[in-house]
Amino acid sequence: MNLISILYIKTSSHTDEKISIGLFASSSEKKYFSYSSDKIKIANSIIDTNIAPSIGYTLKNIKREVDSYNNSPLKFNDFGLNESSFNYLNTYSKGILSFEKLKPVGIEINDSSFESLFSLLIDSAVEKENVVSFTKRFNSKLKHKAFNKIDKKYEIAPSILGTYASHKVDFIGKNGSLLVGTSIDFNARPETIDRGILEFNAITEALKSFSRAHNLPEGNYNIYCNEPEEADGKAFFDKVYFDTDKIFNLLTIDKVDEVITQLEGGNYIKFSEYLDSIN
Repeated sequence: MNLISILYIKTSSHTDEKISIGLFASSSEKKYFSYSSDKIKIANSIIDTNIAPSIGYTLKNIKREVDSYNNSPLKFNDFGLNESSFNYLNTYSKGILSFEKLKPVGIEINDSSFESLFSLLIDSAVEKENVVSFTKRFNSKLKHKAFNKIDKKYEIAPSILGTYASHKVDFIGKNGSLLVGTSIDFNARPETIDRGILEFNAITEALKSFSRAHNLPEGNYNIYCNEPEEADGKAFFDKVYFDTDKIFNLLTIDKVDEVITQLEGGNYIKFSEYLDSIN
């Protein structure tokens, strides 16, 4: 059977944002694996932490396993190149690296067809360009020196949120009251957007409770987004935007510039520094 699996790097924990970086394929005679170094560089520029070294190590190991299999005179052992091993890699990479489930294709996999598939699905793939653009735009704004005053890509502890796990926001600081922001791509699937909104809503509720407990003003809690391109996405955006019961603000990405001005003119400190001062 001829099977393929696309390898992705997830660029956000809040949405479906991901970049296709590699392709695994299998025929009865041979296994194939290749990845795009240029795509890895793009993903590394979007994600806040430097993932390139660990991802590169994993990919080289996969390539080594594929070469070992192909060079072996016996094909009884798949050298771990199967669905269970891919599931393990998905878990081991903490969700950053993600293999699709192996799926059949209607062509014979050989050297020529693999090269064509790789060019079509990886090198020339243009899906998610709007997602990458939104993420890059938002993260580039966070690189402004004004944001050095406050925490960026901050994991809020379960002890504050009343949860079992920590949850990340894109930025959080304090100037009397808390200033909190996160980004959500509104071109993602509605259920994905909804999960991001529900998560931030819970964070907002918890931080407002934290503020009351420490005699702080209520604070400012913002979701920054892009305006969706499809009709269904626009309808979903309007539903959230005009919801008068929501406890956060829904703002477009250009409003981040106003945060920069606010930070430049205010005596903001990092939320982490404030926690140190009260503990």
